[in-house]
Amino acid sequence: MRDLDQWLSDICDLRYLMHFYRTGRKEAFRSFWCDGAPLIEPLPIPAFQPTRWLSRADGIVV
Repeated sequence: MRDLDQWLSDICDLRYLMHFYRTGRKEAFRSFWCDGAPLIEPLPIPAFQPTRWLSRADGIVV
């Protein structure tokens, strides 16, 4: 599904959130829209490393 790639890149929600966290002011979300922003590049999926977790609840109940 590649038809939403540009829309997702243009939405600029990170810019909106960073502005809000820095200033505490809510601005119009559309003012942070960026037409033609560079496409978001996918990150590689890391190798899966299964790990057995030990819980305090595991063990013998007396």
